Amino acid sequence: MINAPRRDRRARVYRGKTGASLHGLKGDDGLHFLAVPFNQAASSAYAPTRLTAADYPNLVPQGKAVDTVAVGSVLAVAELKQLQERYRNVANFVDVFFTGFQTLQTPGHHPKWQDVNLAADLPGWHRFPPAEQWLQRNMQIANAPKPRICGECSPASSTSTGTRPAARR
Repeated sequence: MINAPRRDRRARVYRGKTGASLHGLKGDDGLHFLAVPFNQAASSAYAPTRLTAADYPNLVPQGKAVDTVAVGSVLAVAELKQLQERYRNVANFVDVFFTGFQTLQTPGHHPKWQDVNLAADLPGWHRFPPAEQWLQRNMQIANAPKPRICGECSPASSTSTGTRPAARR
């Protein structure tokens, strides 16, 4: 969360880490990130993360960090049992997307793909059956270590936007 310290005008922006719209902003303009302590009780909806000067050089001073929380994303599909053709189309999409997913995590693709976990669990949701079947057949691929694009990035320090399971209903 970013806050603009003006008496009656405050701005709060919630978006994925390294959001392009925030890169033009400067701390000299009176803007700063607010620390949001992680609460374990909220771990089903939020994940701890840290913002550094590597993420936002104009807003976080070199050598300092802002501990905050990240919000995950989910790719969901509606109940499609009654719609055979759509069900088949989504099942085909899942197969192609999951099978080729590792290529999205290689250099040259957006770094956010590094944070996606196809096998993540979302409490209270049921995985789309073809997605569950693909994961069962390919668990080694789904759990393979992810290549890192930048030298400073690590799974523990990266944000979790996009960490919720894909193809869920």
